[in-house]
Amino acid sequence: MKNKILWLLGMMVGGSASCNYSFGGDYSDIGKSEINFDTLNLWDYWYVLALIAILILFLFLIFIVLSVIARGGLLHGVNIARDNKKVLFCESFKFGATKFWRVFGLQLLFGLIIFAGVVILVVGIVMFVIVGVVSQLTILKILLILLGILFSLLGITAIVILAILIGLISNYVYCYAILENKRISESLKLGFGLFKKNIGETLILSIILFGIGLGIGIVMLMIIVPLLLIFAAVGYGFYFLLSWPGVIIISAIALIIFLIITIVIKGILNTFMFSSWVNAWHELVDKK
Repeated sequence: MKNKILWLLGMMVGGSASCNYSFGGDYSDIGKSEINFDTLNLWDYWYVLALIAILILFLFLIFIVLSVIARGGLLHGVNIARDNKKVLFCESFKFGATKFWRVFGLQLLFGLIIFAGVVILVVGIVMFVIVGVVSQLTILKILLILLGILFSLLGITAIVILAILIGLISNYVYCYAILENKRISESLKLGFGLFKKNIGETLILSIILFGIGLGIGIVMLMIIVPLLLIFAAVGYGFYFLLSWPGVIIISAIALIIFLIITIVIKGILNTFMFSSWVNAWHELVDKK
């Protein structure tokens, strides 16, 4: 594929990771410890826990920022590549940064809609439970249990359908907001209108892409499962050589390899998916 630099943006949309390991020093005391874990109180090291929590939060925020920027940059990049032009990473990343608040606003809006649906579902279930508990009539309790189960099933189904619809419509909304620089309100209106006029084409494309994603997921499992068995066997051997520190070392190496495989494949898949939706958006808009 031309413009493989887009894969890097695709990786950043799906996630980014950076690991730095240093090996050196005296390992003669590996497996020995003077710490008494039976009397160890983690709260005595609250400042360490606080620093770890702050570090995790900081890394999470960096991940969110990079993911939002990469989404805008990837849309811009695949749109340029569509015209057989060369895509520059810095240019696409800079473009994504200029669209940060627009992309973040849309993601926040879509997330809040789904969150509101979940809250309504939870509140409804809790109300059924409370009324059922305080009720003195056995028949009413049974009726409320049945209604609660029915409400839960219908609510979960509705949320799943809502999430799917938002996922489909958002592909067009992002194109209008990022590629045509429309306001969020206007992008939502145009995206929904385009989806409504092309429901059949959208559903067919989404099913095809879902099948491709499922196929790639199966291939990943076929790669990861044998690797897991290999690392499990190696880890078992290292346990006899270095005890638990050996298992930890092998587990860390395995985790890094699995992360690299997942991030690379996810990056390529994201690029393909974004390209497919951008091309579909162009064709449907030109068809009007």
